[in-house]
Amino acid sequence: MVLLLLPAVSNAQDTAGGRKSRAASYADREGYAVLSQLLAEWSKANGDRPLNIYRLTIRPRDPGQCTKFPDDFLDAAADFKKKSDVEFALENRFLPGFKYKLVKDEPESSLDRTPVANRKSKGTGVPTSIYYISAVGFDKRKTRAIAYVKFFCGELCGQDNFYFLLKGKNGWEQASGVAGCGRIF
Repeated sequence: MVLLLLPAVSNAQDTAGGRKSRAASYADREGYAVLSQLLAEWSKANGDRPLNIYRLTIRPRDPGQCTKFPDDFLDAAADFKKKSDVEFALENRFLPGFKYKLVKDEPESSLDRTPVANRKSKGTGVPTSIYYISAVGFDKRKTRAIAYVKFFCGELCGQDNFYFLLKGKNGWEQASGVAGCGRIF
């Protein structure tokens, strides 16, 4: 039996313009597993403090700027590109293992340049650092995945990375021998 899973549609508030937009609900259980693995690593690097995650998926920068997709990831790359054209609303469905909060505000324009470790909210309710993530692209068997994570902590503070992952007996792991693609800004 074949099941066709389509994302549910939910209303999402576009805080920048104050208007309603419709974003498909991100309901991919395996996508949340991949993102949970990546974000748990970021959380450890951040001293296990809660992560602020922007509530909508983002379109990543052009991966062609820095890498050619390995041949065995081409199916995942096609799915990744297709999903990147859709804005999904994230839900509280990440796996346990790290603390997080989905945030509604678009903070990029309101962040200052104070180092993250010393920074406190200016009382605006806008987080001082935020993680933006893409929907995850998979191959047909869901054994290969591509994801994108962008961390933004101020005007000239942040980094992003494309991740290539393989599903093993212990879950999702970064593919060895496959160069990721990241930058620091």
